[in-house]
This record gives sequence, structure tokens and C-alpha cells, in this order.
Amino acid sequence: MPARTALDLDGGLPTGGRHAFDGAVGTIGDRALDDAVTDLVRDDDGWARVRLSGPAGALELAVDRSWPWLQVYTGDTLPEGQRRRSLAVEPMTCPPNALADAADLVVLAPDATWSGTWTLGWTPA
Repeated sequence: MPARTALDLDGGLPTGGRHAFDGAVGTIGDRALDDAVTDLVRDDDGWARVRLSGPAGALELAVDRSWPWLQVYTGDTLPEGQRRRSLAVEPMTCPPNALADAADLVVLAPDATWSGTWTLGWTPA
């Protein structure tokens, strides 16, 4: 995960605090993730890249500077039989609860526009 900072959560809700995040997740194994992360590490081209690999191949999600946040979720809280069947990584413009606390909230004036780009690439094994 190309991030250095994660939100502090209490019962799944942001507390307003932040802590250091070790983006070098390595093998996910039994590590449970349900984290909103920011302070993304970006390449010289300004893109942050999440790379996942396994026996079937490798997947890369890349986000431009319009996306300062990522949410990563391993599905450990899903019902039995649905857990750990996939990994969610969601590009976000702001952290959870931004409508309440306005943290990094993008507010558009009437007739204003916003755009962001992300890509998804797959390389089979």
C-alpha cells in the first residue's frame, strides 16, 4: 500500500486522529485490513500504485493526484463463507465521515466540474 498515514478508528468510525501506516504490507496472510489511508507515496509521474500478486498473476491499481485517499478492506467482518474471498481497494477523494467533519471534502460550486483518473491493470502469471 503506497501510504504512510491511516485514520484512527473506534468501532469502524473515524475519531479525527491519524497514525503512521506501514505501507509495506507484504503478504497479507491473516492481517485484517479495514483502513482509510492517505499521505500516498507517488511516483515521479504523480501516480500512487497499489500492487497485488498471487499465483494467478498481478494486479495494479494506479491513482492520480485527484485521489489522496485509499480504503483497503480484507473482508474479515463479512459473514462466514464470504470472508477473504477478495480484497477491496477503493480510491477516495476524502476520508470516511467527511460530510460530517469536512476533512478533505471536495465541494463544487454550481456548474463546476471535477475529474480524476485511475487505472486498473492485470498481468496473468
